[in-house]
Amino acid sequence: MNRKNLSVAVVLAVLLTLAVGYALFSQTINITGTATAQGSFSYNIEVQKDINNEINSNNIYEIYNYFGNPGSYLLSYNIVSTPGLTSLISSSGNNVTYSAAFTKPNQKQFFTIKITNTGTIPMSVDYYTPISSATYTLTGTITGKSGTVYQASQIRECIHGGCADNLTSDDNFFATHGITNEIFYVFVPQTIYTDLEDEDDYVPAILETNESIYLVVKCSVNDISANSKIKAFNLTSTYSVSFNINQATN
Repeated sequence: MNRKNLSVAVVLAVLLTLAVGYALFSQTINITGTATAQGSFSYNIEVQKDINNEINSNNIYEIYNYFGNPGSYLLSYNIVSTPGLTSLISSSGNNVTYSAAFTKPNQKQFFTIKITNTGTIPMSVDYYTPISSATYTLTGTITGKSGTVYQASQIRECIHGGCADNLTSDDNFFATHGITNEIFYVFVPQTIYTDLEDEDDYVPAILETNESIYLVVKCSVNDISANSKIKAFNLTSTYSVSFNINQATN
């Protein structure tokens, strides 16, 4: 198949902001506008904590980590968030912000971002670049084995040495391997999966009218060596993502 060439030709006309969704609630953002091609360009972003039930299907396929596996098969592995975590996700325009508060190693929170083409012309969605370059902030505290409490603003000082609990850069707790943000799954209908099947690299997905792409992202705390030097931690990790959603051209 031929690789699809993309061009940016988007005029965003209306930004509607809804309240933050918790637990089983979700938030929907509608953006409409006029594209250069004949027809209308508009899309809908729906976000929620945990896994969207629509993914549990034999007709939706993974295209990122486990290419070609249906959603029903992958979700059979009990992909669930740690119970009781404080977390939230919200969206505004093409921006999505999500966060999770962690209190111990191996905790994780999943979120689902569903992007749907509600217009009458094809559109492209770059699902890879935004997550890999998300803006990241860390707030809260950790308590070392000595009982010393460190603010999030002090963490980088600790990993360079000089803290009472001998936290060093080797522990890597507050680098990317400590608290992580990652694309866990990306699901699309069979028609889109077929278009991407022979691509060598990650390329934007092309969505026809009423087609959707589902991104499952995960925030987590890994169980690494630094945790043995920490008595307790109460840290909130927040990520802000801006998606590249454009009119698609052949």
